[in-house]
Amino acid sequence: MDPESVPSSDSGPHGPAIARDELLGSGLKRICQEYLDRAGNALAHPTKGREAGIHTARKAIKRVRAMIRLTRDVVGEEAYRNENAVLRAAARGLAGARDRAVLVLTLDRLCQDNAGSLPPGALAGLRERLAGGGRVDGGEPADRPGGVMDTLTTLRACHRRFAGWSPEGPGPGVVPNEFAAIAPGLRRVYRQGRNRMREAFRLGDPAAFHLWRKSAKYFRYHVEALEAAWPEVLGPLATAADRLAEILGDEHDFTLLGATVEADLQLLPDQAERRLLLALVAEEQDRLRAAARPLGELVYAEPPGAFVRRMGAYWAASRR
Repeated sequence: MDPESVPSSDSGPHGPAIARDELLGSGLKRICQEYLDRAGNALAHPTKGREAGIHTARKAIKRVRAMIRLTRDVVGEEAYRNENAVLRAAARGLAGARDRAVLVLTLDRLCQDNAGSLPPGALAGLRERLAGGGRVDGGEPADRPGGVMDTLTTLRACHRRFAGWSPEGPGPGVVPNEFAAIAPGLRRVYRQGRNRMREAFRLGDPAAFHLWRKSAKYFRYHVEALEAAWPEVLGPLATAADRLAEILGDEHDFTLLGATVEADLQLLPDQAERRLLLALVAEEQDRLRAAARPLGELVYAEPPGAFVRRMGAYWAASRR
């Protein structure tokens, strides 16, 4: 078990799922509350250091944001947008320190993968400067005084609001119990990911791949939440979606490394080393994008309507 976690409903290797004997609305509410708790505990009581706690908290917040996308058409656009904005801001408030750590890890991976072709000590100065700290995103550092406490306060307020969700009935603050209530949200995220995949390969633009990555992560969390309806079928889909999100995440990390070095020439003053780094980053981007294409075509093989109908049929069959 993740040492930063609280006891949860994780049902297998992929993530938290709505149990077969659990109402849909109750399951979604439970998952959101558990992951708000997980994020808060990771920040308040990190067992592996602040960096690991921040990483766990950000992942937990992303999962909550994925779940509320399923309830978007039930709770209403205004309520959804307000809650999503609050959670997004909480995650961004933790981004600075995590981004610095990711840059160092990504550079280490790049050097290890190309150890045979790099001269001894190559890029060592860059690593030292990246590890030295400083903001990489132009925002507030995550470890500023009071920063974590501000995020904790936000998470606790979200938890109180989510605790007030009603399991049934019309109106704001409602969690759906019928699959038809979440079908539009599921279709929206699936369709968005499918369209963004096509756009990413059409443009070949890092920003387009970053947008696809975000959609792929939300889709992965949706499949995991519904996986218990038919684990033998949805488990492999969850695995494929998880792998796709990982590949796109790695691609984004290399993009961030290259962009950071290009934006601040003092990080790598030697022009020849800078050209070498950017060339290696471009090679990694090409490799990862090539790996993402067949996996993405598999994950997004169906038209959105057909996919949602299939998921709805699995859900209905599992309830009988």
